[in-house]
Amino acid sequence: MKSAKSINTLNISQNANKMYVLLIEQDLSLANTMIETLFSIPFYEVKVIQVSTFSGAMQALETIIFNLIIMDFVSSDESGMDSLNKLRIKNPNVPIVLLTDSLDELLARDVFRKGAQDYLEKGELSSKLLARVIRQATERKSVEVELLNEREVAMKSSQSKSVFLANMSHEIRTPLSAILGYTEVLSEDHIPHEERLGLIEIIRRNGQHLSKIINEILDLSKIEAGRLNIEHATFDLIEMVNEVFFLFQGPKNKSIELKLRNEGPIPRFVQSDRTRVRQILINLIGNAIKFSQKGIIEIKLQTLFSPNKNQIAFFITDNGPGICKSQRSKIFEPFGQADSTINRKYGGTGLGLILARNLARALGGDVELVFSSGMGSIFKATIDVGPLTETPMVDALVPSIAVEASVHQDIELKGVRVLVVDDTSDSQMLVKRLLERAGAEVDCANDGAEGVKKALTTYPDVVLMDIQMPEIDGYAATAKLRSQGYKKPIIAFTAHAMKEERDRCLACGCDDYASKPINRVTLLELVAKNASLIPRPLRVIHPN
Repeated sequence: MKSAKSINTLNISQNANKMYVLLIEQDLSLANTMIETLFSIPFYEVKVIQVSTFSGAMQALETIIFNLIIMDFVSSDESGMDSLNKLRIKNPNVPIVLLTDSLDELLARDVFRKGAQDYLEKGELSSKLLARVIRQATERKSVEVELLNEREVAMKSSQSKSVFLANMSHEIRTPLSAILGYTEVLSEDHIPHEERLGLIEIIRRNGQHLSKIINEILDLSKIEAGRLNIEHATFDLIEMVNEVFFLFQGPKNKSIELKLRNEGPIPRFVQSDRTRVRQILINLIGNAIKFSQKGIIEIKLQTLFSPNKNQIAFFITDNGPGICKSQRSKIFEPFGQADSTINRKYGGTGLGLILARNLARALGGDVELVFSSGMGSIFKATIDVGPLTETPMVDALVPSIAVEASVHQDIELKGVRVLVVDDTSDSQMLVKRLLERAGAEVDCANDGAEGVKKALTTYPDVVLMDIQMPEIDGYAATAKLRSQGYKKPIIAFTAHAMKEERDRCLACGCDDYASKPINRVTLLELVAKNASLIPRPLRVIHPN
């Protein structure tokens, strides 16, 4: 009996005419006939490993990569169907041909469904027939694997698209809700000047955030299409860095101090695209602030001189939770963040880092993560800045709350107690204001855990529950309230606006659903409708 020599794990070239075959056959006479027939096939250099039992086959598969498995359908230690199923699971990309005395149509259908590509009847063996069967089985398996790979790629693409659209819906609708809501408030008469200025500042802040999101999406699309315009011109680097530095001074609601320093002399004037360099810095510093709760965020500049090109390196050091090694490659993927909980806890589109990197590469540099631990991370951005022989060098870098006003209400909610659970202060403030002007008694919670605690303690008439929140999201908070006996209405109040989101909210225990942005009248009608589930008179006041 001929067989291949003892072989360690083999790498089989798809272009070679070598064929490594595993033959599972307990009848030695038939096995020898089969091997001789395999060796007589033209155009193939065949190497055969023959085993008599299925367990022996499984051992051989641990050390050798085969191109083909030929299996007697009747094995000494396994049923044919079980053997076929196990081989398919262990070797999903290897074609399997069955040896059988005969195979009726019904059984043939079953074995093909279990993963066999073809079968041979033992009494009809010939090199010509075997060559045809091997060729067809290999081609069928190749097509099958290709289709499965394409299906997997399509499914991943579809999932990524769905996640991206859901995140974009949330990120866009959240600031849009504040903009439209406060614009409506501004249309009221007799608002004091100081309060009007405060409301305008909220609208401006949310408008800038919305603009940033849209610009990131458009810029990334331009980069991927190769249509991003880069303008090289001389500009004042120190002035631009100070402009960005002061833009981030005093991050709201955080005990963060920004520090700016240089290591070595820095050129005053450089040649690059000022707008794009500014955009890179804003993305990286904004990212550092988002992930840091307190402490110092340092921005360090360093000039990198070389005979071929000169670069400026920006080092941004944060105090965030760090990024584990297994997740570091994902932070530079479009629409990706280190893990799914990051988006829920910190928000964001997942575009900032990949956009900063692509912009830096368009400017002759790069963005990379140079250090990360549980105490923080350091990102480094570099850009080419042209010749520095004639530019002066710098040795050291020196770097309102809205007031309440009266609101005319169409619906009176006097005495209705509402709990607003929302981690966005602007949205929380807007909803609280509108409800209180309608006469409701409003309490607020900043996250899902606090919302559950307050709802079970104060037992409000209606709960307005934001869905995407850190730690405990709206789904989990609602389910927990229902499991602990809270029976009053819960309204899902979310920036997600897709139908499946509404269905999921109602399935987890919410009584109603509203998507942001929401106008005053709709909000009051929604609360009034759900409060009416509790016997309580609601009086509609018609305007003059």
